[in-house]
Amino acid sequence: IVIMKSTYTALTEDVKKLLKKNELKQVYIAGLNMEGSIMATAFNLFDRDIKPIILSQLCGSVKGESMKQSTLEILSHNIGKDNIL
Repeated sequence: IVIMKSTYTALTEDVKKLLKKNELKQVYIAGLNMEGSIMATAFNLFDRDIKPIILSQLCGSVKGESMKQSTLEILSHNIGKDNIL
């Protein structure tokens, strides 16, 4: 699913309804802007007891590899290293 959004998080009202309707308990996340959109979405899902799984090989940052790695470290610490693939 591709999400059109106007905020950092991809957890829009439409997505919340979709997750609830389908009783989804985990979401795979990939994309650019690791330090913004991906991290915001992961934290929002985690706070709602939905397991965010970061597909790290399919993620990046316009700020470069060091920013990507720093963000992965932050996410690993906060949502668990098992949630980073």
